[in-house]
Amino acid sequence: MKNLFIIRSPLQILNAYEAIAHFDLKHNVFLIVQNHLDKNNVQMKEMLSMCEYEELIEMPPSKSNYFRYVALTRKLKKYHYNFVFFGNFGSFQKLLLANLEYKKSYLLEDGTSTLVFHKELCEDIQHISWRDMRFLFSGLHIKRKKPVAYFTIFDLERKGEEEIVQHGFNCLKKAKCDVFASVEEVYFLGQCFVSADVVSYEAYLYYLQRVKNDFLNEKIVYIPHRAETITTELRTLEDEHFRILENNMPIEMYFISNKIKPKYVVSFYSTALFTLAKIFDKTIVKSYAICEKDLKAKRKESALLVQYFLKKAGLEVGTVCYNQLQESSHV
Repeated sequence: MKNLFIIRSPLQILNAYEAIAHFDLKHNVFLIVQNHLDKNNVQMKEMLSMCEYEELIEMPPSKSNYFRYVALTRKLKKYHYNFVFFGNFGSFQKLLLANLEYKKSYLLEDGTSTLVFHKELCEDIQHISWRDMRFLFSGLHIKRKKPVAYFTIFDLERKGEEEIVQHGFNCLKKAKCDVFASVEEVYFLGQCFVSADVVSYEAYLYYLQRVKNDFLNEKIVYIPHRAETITTELRTLEDEHFRILENNMPIEMYFISNKIKPKYVVSFYSTALFTLAKIFDKTIVKSYAICEKDLKAKRKESALLVQYFLKKAGLEVGTVCYNQLQESSHV
């Protein structure tokens, strides 16, 4: 039987590579769901050569997806699947899990969003929206048939009888990370916190300056997130000890392709903190926690959940709150 991989990000491809090796999978079908971020789509396309597959289906971004979802679901329904892997838990993934015939489905690692999806799935409540209900008019089902298993790098707390397969990128390390040169520079991984409405821009710049101050005697390479905008204010931080490197591939692949073993990797809540800690055993990985007062309300719950897992992994480093400094300066 076939195995179906529903892929939406470069990180999901890295984990698909690991899953194919871990489960010794053949006859793989890759469904690449693109979005409106060109860098994301280009990186996925360039990384596909890593994986063994016999069929590739590409879904370009579109303003309206209803008829495409229905048509593709009907096409995929013609086959029976052994495993179905998916990294996002949106309407399309729910639709496929409700209509395809398969033995088992795995939530494929997609970084810190995996933590949020696990919490949602643990509640075992299938939230049906009006957008989901419209598929009923096409003769499709909207309720998931089977429980979801997990293929993850996180130490998730098992709920009931759910299956959790935890991995440490052992196959990737064995195949790709043989002889690397250690690099002394500090690699700081940027995040699109401002556009995602996690923190204010002023707070984000403050935290970056704090990192600079903590590594005064080191050279810092700042690698922006693929969805991050390089602003004039960010450019003002550049000096002989801080440079911005616009990278066109996932940071894991950047290090692997350039045979770099970083000495330091620093960020806030980047998924790469977890993945790089697994791939490079002796790399010093540090996280700067965002103070709860600085987090925007609608993002606070998910951010604090990530903080919990950072503490659990022993990667978190405390820092000073931006808002507390602002309050004290007006006293």
